[in-house]
Amino acid sequence: GRPHLTHPWVEVYPMAEPGLEHRGQNALGGHLKALAEKSGGIEDWSDINQQFQAAWVAIEKAANNVGEKGVSSATVSKVVLSLTKQAVLEYDEALEEGQFVAVHEYQDGRGFVRAARDYLDGQQALLKRDNKEAWRVASKALDDLQKAWPTAVPPEQPVMPVSNLSAAQARLELAPAPYLC
Repeated sequence: GRPHLTHPWVEVYPMAEPGLEHRGQNALGGHLKALAEKSGGIEDWSDINQQFQAAWVAIEKAANNVGEKGVSSATVSKVVLSLTKQAVLEYDEALEEGQFVAVHEYQDGRGFVRAARDYLDGQQALLKRDNKEAWRVASKALDDLQKAWPTAVPPEQPVMPVSNLSAAQARLELAPAPYLC
């Protein structure tokens, strides 16, 4: 799990930093950086649990702050698309000559797509209120995309080639268009 503990700081925070700073959530970066820096040398979970818990609390605080200020359908769409684009990149990085060679990259992709699903589902009422059909199409497109990650450990053979996964991502990008107008 060590490599996964660096990803919030290295891969996700740079995308979220401007929005977090705009909302006065400057503390999150320091917690994620501390978690990433300490994760490389840990031997036991207890070695990092304190940093993990501090980062978790900071993430929850930042998420709650966004919730207090309101979230738009356009914002939800952009978050879901950012997460799934990263998931497709991770899936591609996990493969070499049609075989999974980087388990952690596959798992990262799975985590990103699951986070996108959780977020989309959590904002379902808002999205349905604004455009029920767009929500239905986006949810179906995300279902199709998720099929590439059937298990936490990569299957012997990829469920779909990267080209099909990219096509599924493209369909997902079209689905929330009504929210982005």
